[in-house]
Amino acid sequence: MSTLRSLLLVLVIVAPSACYSIVGPEETLPPDAVPTEPLAEYELWYSQVELCTGVTGSFGDIRWFEVPYNRWWDPVWEQYAIGTWRAPHDIYLATAELSNESLIKHEIVHDLLQGGLVYDPRFKNCSGIGH
Repeated sequence: MSTLRSLLLVLVIVAPSACYSIVGPEETLPPDAVPTEPLAEYELWYSQVELCTGVTGSFGDIRWFEVPYNRWWDPVWEQYAIGTWRAPHDIYLATAELSNESLIKHEIVHDLLQGGLVYDPRFKNCSGIGH
């Protein structure tokens, strides 16, 4: 019984910290990301995505970040990324993608849905990027 008790103690103490360190927000975002101001067209695109998804939000709530790379490794999705959204309202974009309308609309869909799976047809219908 003491072996089982020890195993349970390890699972209770170690497992949550292991998950956090693997997928915690500080380890999944590019360390060189810098806050940036949205381009003027982003607000128009936001309005278009609101109409398309049928979900309203607040453009002013979004915090925009520029990542000074063409792409970066995203350990959560285990693939390279050129843009990503993180709760509650943070959008990260590679420098080369700051004018990529489809990508930005895709990240706005994430923001409006507060996540959402890319298999949701609103991603493809409202940004052109989906599965």
